[in-house]
Amino acid sequence: MTPSVEALEAAEAQNHETVKKTAFFPGFDGLRAIAALMVLTTHVWLASSYHNARLMPYLAQLDIGVPVFFVISGFLLYRPFVVARFDERQTPAAGSFWWRRALRIFPAYWVALIIVSAFMYHGPLPIDSVKTFFTHFFLLQIYTHDRIIHGPFFQRGADSHIHDDLLHVGNLVNVLVFPLFD
Repeated sequence: MTPSVEALEAAEAQNHETVKKTAFFPGFDGLRAIAALMVLTTHVWLASSYHNARLMPYLAQLDIGVPVFFVISGFLLYRPFVVARFDERQTPAAGSFWWRRALRIFPAYWVALIIVSAFMYHGPLPIDSVKTFFTHFFLLQIYTHDRIIHGPFFQRGADSHIHDDLLHVGNLVNVLVFPLFD
């Protein structure tokens, strides 16, 4: 004897009631960690002079970690808004959401910026002035003529090696700014 559709729907609803709406996703955190390690490995490999013919095809594919990281992060960031919508509750306040994001992202970014600009950064676009430092400090480098967009960075030859540790901060700007327009 097969159960009725109503019985299956009731069992399904009961199973979902026991799941916490703000459940922690340890599996996703693990996947994000793997994706971050893939990106880190790619950057270390590209910045080094290590060119093993056997490993190069595999190392070249590790950049898939970037979209994997962004998709998982997007899901985890957007999930509270979806849960609130399905529960017919008010969505989390945008101000407190952005404040928590800033408190989580900016301190680590500023520490990395200070370390890179003080000790390690001698690339094609060095952080060699107070103006340049504050341009990066406030994530404005993607909007200035002399840093990334239409500046000397893109006037180099196509075969030049790009080892700009702070180039990918443009992605951070996109993650922080563009959701404001949704």
